[in-house]
Amino acid sequence: MRRNLGIWRMWILWLLAQFGGTIFATWHNVPRVERRIALPDLKTMGSNGITFAAIGGVYIGIEQLVQKYRTKRDFVNGAVAGASCFGLQR
Repeated sequence: MRRNLGIWRMWILWLLAQFGGTIFATWHNVPRVERRIALPDLKTMGSNGITFAAIGGVYIGIEQLVQKYRTKRDFVNGAVAGASCFGLQR
């Protein structure tokens, strides 16, 4: 039992080292010019997520309606739904 604990401890330390090295390399080895570039706002990210969810919901709804109307399950249902959602993009 004691030996297995040592193996788990090694794996945990290895994972922590990997994540720590990734974070260090990402934030500390970036040239000074790129450090000052602003990251996207959370409002923008949330707005994009809501838009993506709305278009996805419309796509699924239209696909299900076409499938119910045609009583077939094939690629045409997705093609019709995709064509109808194409105009919803900004």
